[in-house]
Amino acid sequence: MATVTCGQQRLSFEFGLRAGVPTQTILESDFIGIPGAFTVQQVFKKPSFTLGPTFAAVLYDRIVVQLDALYKPVRFSTNETTPVASIRRISQGGSWEFPLLFDYRFLRGPVRPYAGGGSIVGQTLSATMESRATFSNIARVDRTYSQFQIFDNQFPAYITNAGLEWNRSRIVIRPELRYTRWDDSKQNPKRRRDQVEFLIGFSVRLLNRSADHCAVAEVTLIGITATSP
Repeated sequence: MATVTCGQQRLSFEFGLRAGVPTQTILESDFIGIPGAFTVQQVFKKPSFTLGPTFAAVLYDRIVVQLDALYKPVRFSTNETTPVASIRRISQGGSWEFPLLFDYRFLRGPVRPYAGGGSIVGQTLSATMESRATFSNIARVDRTYSQFQIFDNQFPAYITNAGLEWNRSRIVIRPELRYTRWDDSKQNPKRRRDQVEFLIGFSVRLLNRSADHCAVAEVTLIGITATSP
């Protein structure tokens, strides 16, 4: 008689790349100037892509703990009008976000749905600003350049996400829809409070404990026969 006991995969790691497309602009501003003194109008461009590395730990083939580092390009313009001059500013730069997610994978097989949530554990926004001031009372145009950077000014920021995982051998592909809710800020410009983006991840899984190992124990029964004289 033989008894076979197979161990379940306890822990594996994944390294890869995540890319996507935001569905709207990531910045906004509610500052319109001071009535009677000057007016301000800002126009924000939607980022054309999201891109960055991703790292994940998979526990017991169900729970995924994932950390991303996602970059988005930033571009916006500011038009300011005063009684003596008009000022136009063009800002170009980038945004980094560091989301930490906890997902649960349902079912089994090569295609599995998953869902979860988490929060942004870090973020930064930086840009180079070109300003051009045109004065109405004198024939003069001034150009200046400056830089600005914003750190961690809209926490907490919470995330919910859901998607499908396609797993073949050690290649893992995860398309998902992700929603982020940022806290409000008095600073301008600031991140749009509600953000939705479509992402897809490509990762390589490194197994730490194999799910295929089995422990085999064999027990042999020895029969004893008695013969009468």
